[in-house]
Amino acid sequence: MTNWAPGHISIGSDAKILDIGCGGVKALAKYTPKGKVCGIDSSVDMIQLSMKVNKHLIKKGLVEIKLGAVSSLPFADNIFDLATAFETYYFW
Repeated sequence: MTNWAPGHISIGSDAKILDIGCGGVKALAKYTPKGKVCGIDSSVDMIQLSMKVNKHLIKKGLVEIKLGAVSSLPFADNIFDLATAFETYYFW
């Protein structure tokens, strides 16, 4: 899904994307070399894994990973151009 879906929508190279679940962060970051992808997850284990997998993108400032829940996002309102949630809704 993470690789298929972006091919069906327009994503600007400077877009700011929220990925709920943070499993799609790496794939989404390919589309936003001048933007940023922020991932959230309610699982500490998944946050740690995503931070490890995306370490180089985090260092470049292209990715940010935070602990959080869809019901209470740790971000200001209206800052994202796109929000994704691949295979996560059943955890909400």
